[in-house]
Amino acid sequence: MKKLLLALILNAIMALTSWGQMNPIKNLNWWTGYDFGNCEILSWNKPDSSLTDTLVGYNIYHDDSLFSFTTDTIQSCDVHCGGSNNPLSFCSFLYYNNGNYYIHVTAVYNHDSIQSIYTDSIYNNGIAIGIKDVNTNNDLGISSIIQNNSSLTIGLNRPLDDNGLLIVSNCLGQEMDKIPLPKGQQEIIINSPTAGFYFLNLKTNYEAVVRKIVVK
Repeated sequence: MKKLLLALILNAIMALTSWGQMNPIKNLNWWTGYDFGNCEILSWNKPDSSLTDTLVGYNIYHDDSLFSFTTDTIQSCDVHCGGSNNPLSFCSFLYYNNGNYYIHVTAVYNHDSIQSIYTDSIYNNGIAIGIKDVNTNNDLGISSIIQNNSSLTIGLNRPLDDNGLLIVSNCLGQEMDKIPLPKGQQEIIINSPTAGFYFLNLKTNYEAVVRKIVVK
């Protein structure tokens, strides 16, 4: 009887140990930048090694909705940013809920495709058209963006100190429009692109501003 009880206890301990080895990913990171094009990178580190099960990949979530399964630990929206996935496919990740959502990633193990818990969650906040994004100091900045039927009106927080250039790019870094700007201009009107994510890259000889926007 004692041997049977001991065996049951050992089996219970092993079962708990097995469940506990479904380790979560580590160091979830979201990065946005402008490097030879517009870059959006989601990356993480592999979980601690599992003694009882085999890691097969990762599930990426918008809030609680599964977006995709991957075997990589980096997903990028631009080919220049790295990652072995298809950047065109991952770009669709950015269009969820007008760019306002939480991101989390779970580790998937081969024992009945059990998922780990997640310990990190990142909030991605797109900039909605019509909401002011005011730069409070004297640096060059975009203070307002107003969408009309066929145009965008972009307000700067101060007149340009020098001749400048506004480049409108999509989420892949592809140039959609290029507008020369004279010294002293403070309001810019451009043709409104179709719905989606875009970047406004405003440059002068002395300053540069990159702003992500969502056109609805």
